[in-house]
Amino acid sequence: QGALGLSNRNPVFRVNVAQNDSVTVFLQMLSSGAIVVPLTLHHEDAFLETLNDENLILGMYYGILLVLLIYNLILFFSFRDVVYLCYTVLVFCFGLSQFTFDGFLILYFPGVHPWVAQHIFPFAFTVNIVVAQVLTQRLLATNTNAPSYDKVMNLMKRAGIVVMVVIPILPLRFSYPAVSVLTILAVLVLLPPAILRW
Repeated sequence: QGALGLSNRNPVFRVNVAQNDSVTVFLQMLSSGAIVVPLTLHHEDAFLETLNDENLILGMYYGILLVLLIYNLILFFSFRDVVYLCYTVLVFCFGLSQFTFDGFLILYFPGVHPWVAQHIFPFAFTVNIVVAQVLTQRLLATNTNAPSYDKVMNLMKRAGIVVMVVIPILPLRFSYPAVSVLTILAVLVLLPPAILRW
């Protein structure tokens, strides 16, 4: 709980400043991984109003992701098509990485070990990259329609699996760049078949 007596996904604390007065505030932030520090100064009433608006929008966003996840899971169990399972995994991992990045994992699951919370984002993102390759191969039938390109996609998939396996043992200063490079390569590999198919 923050200094305002409410739970928040970001560190929140009160700074008492008299009208027409100035105050110098020093903050020290320590992290073994990436850190995002969205510094804003609000009057308490404006903060609570902004918080309500943010919670409403984020609630709708995560609600849509949950509906998509359940819908694709139902389709998978109905049709037994791996494509729907891939969609389900994509939505789940994307939602989990976003949920973690937005600070909700620590807020709603305070018992989660910080190491787990820090590694979920790059791990889930890498799972998405691998599943996106599988999904593209299934939807476009690259093994029969473009066998040589299918080999490139298999290579990309293997690279993603290697990164996925080493993320738990890599320091975060290497994990995030590795995932960033993998993401750029994945986009470069996935874009041509998507454009040609379209």
